[in-house]
Amino acid sequence: MIQKVLDLNNLSIDNVKLFNSINEEIKYDYHKLIEQIYNQADNSIDWLLNSLLSRNNYLSSVFINLCYLELLKRIVVKEDISIVIVKTPALKKVIVRYFKDINKSILVKHSESIWVSTKKRFSPYYHFVLNLFSSLQMYLSCNRKRRVKTCEKEIILIDIFITKNTIIDGRYTERYYNGLLDELDDEIKSIIFFVPTILLTKSIRKFVLMTKNLQQNFLFKFDYLRFADYWFALTSPYRIKKIDLKQFEFRDCKIGHILEADFCLNIANPSSVFIGLLDYLFFKRLKASGLKLKLVVDWFENQVLDRGFNKGKNEFYPDVKSIGYEGFVVSYDYNFYLQPSLAECNAGTLPNIIAVHGIGLVDEIKRYHPNIPVITAPAFRFKEMYEHDLNYKIVQNDVLTILAALPISPEQSKDILLLLNEFIKVGKNLSFRILIKPHPELNMNKLYSSFFLWPPEFNQIEGSFNNILSEADIVVSNTSSTCLEALAYGIPVIIIGSRCGLTQNPIPKSIPKTIWDICYEVDEFSTAIKRLCIDGFEKKGKEYMEIAKNIRKEYFEPVTMKGVMDFLGLNDYKEGGNHA
Repeated sequence: MIQKVLDLNNLSIDNVKLFNSINEEIKYDYHKLIEQIYNQADNSIDWLLNSLLSRNNYLSSVFINLCYLELLKRIVVKEDISIVIVKTPALKKVIVRYFKDINKSILVKHSESIWVSTKKRFSPYYHFVLNLFSSLQMYLSCNRKRRVKTCEKEIILIDIFITKNTIIDGRYTERYYNGLLDELDDEIKSIIFFVPTILLTKSIRKFVLMTKNLQQNFLFKFDYLRFADYWFALTSPYRIKKIDLKQFEFRDCKIGHILEADFCLNIANPSSVFIGLLDYLFFKRLKASGLKLKLVVDWFENQVLDRGFNKGKNEFYPDVKSIGYEGFVVSYDYNFYLQPSLAECNAGTLPNIIAVHGIGLVDEIKRYHPNIPVITAPAFRFKEMYEHDLNYKIVQNDVLTILAALPISPEQSKDILLLLNEFIKVGKNLSFRILIKPHPELNMNKLYSSFFLWPPEFNQIEGSFNNILSEADIVVSNTSSTCLEALAYGIPVIIIGSRCGLTQNPIPKSIPKTIWDICYEVDEFSTAIKRLCIDGFEKKGKEYMEIAKNIRKEYFEPVTMKGVMDFLGLNDYKEGGNHA
């Protein structure tokens, strides 16, 4: 007798589409689960920064596992399954318990290697060592003389990140607030301080030296933090009050093993919990130093570290306004943690106001907390957009130029490249070239290893995305802001659906599919290419220009002096009012 195997790591396209529909269906119940955990936890800073409450699918695997669980429940009802293969031991334990409860005799296996399981088991200890090293680097980089001198003048703090791609050829490159300082006078610039989170621990001193020659003012957190603060952050895993996670159910399934695995894996995460705790304590030390604040701007991704940052501001500077700036567009279906919840508001981990760079994004942000204040602000990251005119573009020399904008995720990027590789084999009757533009933080070595031979048709390019767009007839991507950015130039886009997980489509539902499509298979892709770029393209090209104009109007506010002044609440300076 042939045994039918269901491998949740290798789903059919039909099951992938079902999986993506489940993603939307179970969110209400998932948020109820999160509220139950909030109610059981003690509201301490340690718990508020725990991954179980994050709703972040990049950090926590809880929601994805619950989607797999619901998918499995639906498939086994319709099909005679003998063996189920899942990714993790935790999900296996939950499913074994579920099959036992419903009297199903199905063998369950997991695909996680012993090496990966061992790494996960020891990850809290490894993370502790990394955090200890980071603490030492930051502590040794402290310079009390660099502290901003306390005076009657209130200052503005603006949160940024320093990564390997913000320092190019020994120079600092602004990737977050392009044009913010351009038209401001020196008096206003003197009260604006950028507060960097330096993700390159070994390069802290190098970056600090570099800032001496920059026009921007920088304020370093480690100049205010003390030894006791690092110790507080390091010992969080030993201080957090444990709760009984086995008591929780999701849609009549006991899910304690999934929750426990996530709790332990991320309890000392260096890039989330540890930084978040230090950010919280940074505001405590800032307050003790006597520094006066006018405004705090958080580069808001509602990640765990954002919660520490905003909790610290709200607790130690409750009367100072804060703005959480979302300077990007991503898939809200997948990244729904970017849509703040009422529970997060009640916990004090949100900024006072959320700012987005287009009126079309306001309602998206309000989905789980309709009363949260949301404003529009300049689209700093897309400043160059308004420096390029919209021009009707015809395919040059009958050669179709396909630009693959690879996102930061290796898995999502792999999906794009694999489908393009299939298209190379079936698209022989079409003249085309493929340009590969990776995200600055993407590890390309992982992708090279996915191919026995790297296809010669893949031409990897560098340079500004705006300049590269001028060469493209169509953009192929998923996940990132580049999709909406391409549409704003009148360039059609194809979103590549995930082959094994949740598809990340960042294109707002209000934008007509006249100019974009979503594809999971190569046949769908070939049809979409023909529809978007070949059939009747002269007529469509003019329509694309009109759609692009509307996209710019709805989703990308230009960077102007008035917009910057409004965003920073500096109209009193402009009008000659009190400068204190």
